[in-house]
Amino acid sequence: MSQRGLVDKEKVVRGLLCGLSRRNYRQAAQIFMDSMGLSASSVGNVFVAHTAALLEEFETRRFDNQTFAVLLLDSKYLAGMQMIVAMGITTEGEKIVLGFTESRTENGAQLVSLLQDLLRRGFTHTDTLLVQVDGSKGLRKGVSEVFGSAAAFQRCQWHKRTNVTSYIKDEQEATRIQRRLQAAWELPTYAEARAALVSVHVELQSWCPKAARSLEEGLEDTLTLHRLGVRKQAVRDHLKTTNIIENLNSVITNRSRNVKRWRSSGMRQRWFGAIFMQYESRLTPIGRKNMAELTKVLRTSRCPWGSGVSAQPTDSGRSSQHASGAASAIARC
Repeated sequence: MSQRGLVDKEKVVRGLLCGLSRRNYRQAAQIFMDSMGLSASSVGNVFVAHTAALLEEFETRRFDNQTFAVLLLDSKYLAGMQMIVAMGITTEGEKIVLGFTESRTENGAQLVSLLQDLLRRGFTHTDTLLVQVDGSKGLRKGVSEVFGSAAAFQRCQWHKRTNVTSYIKDEQEATRIQRRLQAAWELPTYAEARAALVSVHVELQSWCPKAARSLEEGLEDTLTLHRLGVRKQAVRDHLKTTNIIENLNSVITNRSRNVKRWRSSGMRQRWFGAIFMQYESRLTPIGRKNMAELTKVLRTSRCPWGSGVSAQPTDSGRSSQHASGAASAIARC
């Protein structure tokens, strides 16, 4: 095959990986086949090879030249598996997709293996590492096992607010409590914000104890940025919720929407790695100026409220591994 032919095929693959709409997917794939003389099977073979190469690059790249201030974790349910995704934000404000692993649940053991692999590839962090999670006990346990007391957990305020108000049947009352919670988290200091949340908790205890218990659970972790003394609104807006990493997971959903059947672990991993490699450059950085305050705090103090025992990296195996038209061929790869 000529070099031109190889390049053209890879362009086809990249176009399909970017995710064409359901309406145009099969039609566009057929146009590619007709114009380049490609069969469905040849497009599928090139797609597998191209995404496998991107996955290999993604899983072996090193982080020696970066120092990370923030670790974000989230999971995406896909074909009966939880795909646990890790993203980092450097002291320069750059967002980098670090890796992912598969588990049947949000399993701490699987996350430990992923985090240890990142350490082997040069992942380093500020004295305190801010960890953004949605409340999963399994994920928190895994982080604590690897990073110990260096981890400061920031719970997603949006998820906490949603969980609390889900117990309130009256819509107007739910909206009122939602606004009170949001107003509390927007207060500038830890003392002010905590006092406002405690006030909401006291009220809820009198007429909706389930909502009160939901608020009490993890309340302190929703105030970690406050406790660190971070006042810069741009940083708070980025890190008070898991929106950054959830947006990344929505990209996976959008770009793989034509896949009808996930046939294997290897297929899932190739799609994830390839999409992350292509999309990462589009992530908007927070910026060094915005990160300066947070970085200074994280570099000069050890988190007094962390827990767990640090673990050293250990060797573990890394899992990595047409049809009637090009569209169905790609959707099976």
